[in-house]
Amino acid sequence: DLHHQVHSFPTRRSSDLNNARLTPAIALHYGFRLYYPLHEGPVLSTVVGPMAFLAYWPIGFLRGSPTTLILAGSALNLIVCAALLAALVRRLTPDRPMRLFVALIGAQLALSYPSLRYSLFCIHADAPALLLGGLGAGLVIFDRAGLAWKRCVAAALCLTLAVWAKQSLAPIFLALAVVAALHQGARGAARFVGASAVVGALISGLFVAWIGFATLRDNMFAVPAQHPWRQMSLATGEIFDRLNAVGAVAHAKVLAAAALHIVRENWFLFAALLVALAEHLLRSRPGRRWPRRAWAAFLLIAVALLPTAAVGRAKIGGEINHESFAVFFLVAALVCWLASIAQEQGRPLPARIAA
Repeated sequence: DLHHQVHSFPTRRSSDLNNARLTPAIALHYGFRLYYPLHEGPVLSTVVGPMAFLAYWPIGFLRGSPTTLILAGSALNLIVCAALLAALVRRLTPDRPMRLFVALIGAQLALSYPSLRYSLFCIHADAPALLLGGLGAGLVIFDRAGLAWKRCVAAALCLTLAVWAKQSLAPIFLALAVVAALHQGARGAARFVGASAVVGALISGLFVAWIGFATLRDNMFAVPAQHPWRQMSLATGEIFDRLNAVGAVAHAKVLAAAALHIVRENWFLFAALLVALAEHLLRSRPGRRWPRRAWAAFLLIAVALLPTAAVGRAKIGGEINHESFAVFFLVAALVCWLASIAQEQGRPLPARIAA
């Protein structure tokens, strides 16, 4: 099943837009700009941040058919994703069989959810945003030395580039500021917030100087803001294609319907992590309720990203990939929790299952 999913997904009909999404990155090699004013130049579908295309810019040095370039872009996504999963597993346990076991669980979970398959296999802004966001989050979550300035700057750089790939990832800064405060105290959180503010301002200034404020504003914010809202059933999540939601009350209803739909689609991840949270709260002593564990930090990030994921899903043109922002960190949280309960029991998880 795993082999079939890996080899069949890039050729499915859902990846037909790969060529259009890769076009802006390739066009840079031929003198085109990433963004044009709304009434000038070619239509390059650039309604996301510039990092979404700069991440695929090296693909333009290859020569071959569009299919070759698309496959190269998908391979780049998978290589970076595999490297990030390997880095996560190395931080969780020193036991090699356990590392392999946890890595296989993480890979199978990622491939089991359509939203993550979409983001990790297709040419899209989601892959660089998620992978950069995951790296930045890991730098904060797995720190054990009080969040030194160098680590804060590195994390802020990754996270800023992630948001400049996909705007929907912006709440990750707030979530990680809370995580830094819980894990490292007020001083560590202040370092992270300060580094994020400085690095964010510098990177944003570079992009504005290169592309222009008005052009970025129009392409990244004005156009997406004008996308109409879907009409969705609150009870079932069914989308009514010929109806649009109009007005603040209707928008709130659709937003709630989209959020509930995301929870229903990924109920296993939410249920498993609620069990983990309940188990911790029942065992914890008074005064120290929130678990200072990697799985809890990733869960907090997933919850923080749920509103923007719901907004993306609720807008016309939004696809299932918008769910991947929450699902990515839910999978990371579940993998971390499985590794932690194995270590707490003092026996490798594969051995416990075999017994």
